[in-house]
Amino acid sequence: MPSSSSGVLRTGVVAGVAGATLALAALAIVPIASVPAIAPIIESTADGGHLEQWMVREEDLLAVTAGPQDPDPPRPPGIARLADERLAATGVATMKLRDRDGIVVGVASRLIAPEADARAALWTFVLGTRGTLAAEVPQADVDGAGRLIGGTIDFAGVRGRFAEHARPEAGVRYRLDVLREP
Repeated sequence: MPSSSSGVLRTGVVAGVAGATLALAALAIVPIASVPAIAPIIESTADGGHLEQWMVREEDLLAVTAGPQDPDPPRPPGIARLADERLAATGVATMKLRDRDGIVVGVASRLIAPEADARAALWTFVLGTRGTLAAEVPQADVDGAGRLIGGTIDFAGVRGRFAEHARPEAGVRYRLDVLREP
């Protein structure tokens, strides 16, 4: 008779395979929103790096939830605040991502979590055929500077700096600077 831990493992594997099968079936039935391939606006820097700037307008916030200490109200209607006290200073937002000309080029998510005496941010960007990119900002409650931590496709093996600027002008929620090292 197999041990209970091997039974749990077998059940976990079966559940994982079943979940993956359902996800693939759903993808076949429900198409993923596609982001058209748009040539990125990239500037070369004096040291051979590449600067790309993105923005999020206030109306680009698609979904927001947060703990009771976060100043942003949840949206759209029907999304509640996080109730667990351990998540009191946590916030999560999903938003459209635009290039500096205002064209939607992808989707971004921003997770805010407590870190010592500040709150840190983890950004994830999905940029259609260009791939994905992740960035971290150790102190996100002020205009934060951080680093690129990795990505896929065009961003595979990327290294560089990242900066978020909150509400730099009327109607703009974030301006984001992505500086890829040479």
